[in-house]
Amino acid sequence: MRTLLAGTLLVGTLLAACSPASGAPSSGSPSSVVTPGGEPSLVRLAGPRQAADLDVMTFNIQDSQILGIDRYTSSGRRAAVAQVVADERPDVIGTQEMTAGQAEDLRADLARAGVRYTWYGRPRVSDIDRPGVDFNETVAVFWDPAVLADLGRGDLWFCPPDVVPTQGCVDSGPGWTAGDPRMATWVRLRHKGSGAEVVVVNTHLDAASAQARERGAEVVQDAVERLFPALPVLLTGDFNSGPDAAPHRVLTEAGWVDTWTTAARTGPAWSTFNRFDRRAPLPGPRIDRIYARPGLPVVAAAVNTYRSPAGVLPSDHYPVLIRVRLP
Repeated sequence: MRTLLAGTLLVGTLLAACSPASGAPSSGSPSSVVTPGGEPSLVRLAGPRQAADLDVMTFNIQDSQILGIDRYTSSGRRAAVAQVVADERPDVIGTQEMTAGQAEDLRADLARAGVRYTWYGRPRVSDIDRPGVDFNETVAVFWDPAVLADLGRGDLWFCPPDVVPTQGCVDSGPGWTAGDPRMATWVRLRHKGSGAEVVVVNTHLDAASAQARERGAEVVQDAVERLFPALPVLLTGDFNSGPDAAPHRVLTEAGWVDTWTTAARTGPAWSTFNRFDRRAPLPGPRIDRIYARPGLPVVAAAVNTYRSPAGVLPSDHYPVLIRVRLP
């Protein structure tokens, strides 16, 4: 495992063997693997990379201002977030809840350790126009510029069709009022190893309203069909609902694939919402998921349950990772 100490990345020896977790819940996929000591690792699950492989993470990194007090650094969470990203080294990351300041902190922390990312994400509501403890949140996308070339980026605002927003809306149309403004961020990328293009769309569906979550999934689906009808697309996000709810139905009926269910190998299917519970990971719904358009083979999928040596969890969600093979 790589260890991030005082801004320096120290690379330790990776254990080659993988063993099943004792008592781990079944993932329902052909092979379920966890690393010795119980820590999932996409690298160990997936094995050697091929030229067209892309490692993708979705990670809800709780807003540093969610409680009105910024304890993100002093609690050890900031260092733990950087550590888990440095350990896994995904090519692209869809994040949820991070403020712009947290996103820049993560970029800088990783850069000091020699791990370089570019990121893009706009606040879902301007903290100047509408003050509030969490209104500066983003659904930012990070990518490794050594692996992926930026071909363009943009935003999808969940607003009524007749509204041209400059910031997020809570009303997405008649009967669809969200608890908070919601949006999605997209980045179009070219994979340098294979030359393939891929679009990554990242979102965070509403926490308060089931109708708004369903409407959000519809907005994303409609926009992807309109903007990227012929390209491979990956959708990362916190869907605030399990695979038995309306957003999953909207997406799968439109042809999207829940990559966890098609992965050749998976780690244990832990609940991805840990609520900062310091006990061992627990079985439960995967509210954080990665979807794909059909035709993209998924080599492996894992829920990373890292906590720092002091027992600090990076967030109240665990990150989910996949390795997908581009055409």
